[in-house]
Amino acid sequence: MPSKTACVEEKTEDAGRPQTFVVVMAVTLIAEILLILGWILTKANHGFDLSDESFYLSWTEGPRDYPVSVTQFGFVHSLIFAVLRDDVVLFRQFNILTTYALTIVVAYQLLGEHLRSLGSGVISTFAIVSAFALPSLKVMNY
Repeated sequence: MPSKTACVEEKTEDAGRPQTFVVVMAVTLIAEILLILGWILTKANHGFDLSDESFYLSWTEGPRDYPVSVTQFGFVHSLIFAVLRDDVVLFRQFNILTTYALTIVVAYQLLGEHLRSLGSGVISTFAIVSAFALPSLKVMNY
């Protein structure tokens, strides 16, 4: 029959295993997300959408050419476009990263409190929230 100290040591070893598994799964999930995000960012230099994208780029490059508009995104984007040295690929990548970051914020607002109540750590919470935000990039058809 095992001693009481052996049982306690065995239980403490078992208690650490689920946490290690969660961290390994979270790191694996983050690595997969980075691979997918990297792949999408490399595809940003392919193709050109003649409908929406040409309109956005025209308005971004010359926002004062359009006297009437419902929104003012051309003026805001023209500043960003100028900072990115009028590079369309960098502008697309900036839009992809901005969309993804804002979706992570929304996913965290929706899931963060629930994940914390379940005892989720920082790494696993970030991994789960980032995974939930990933489908927002499906809109980017490159």
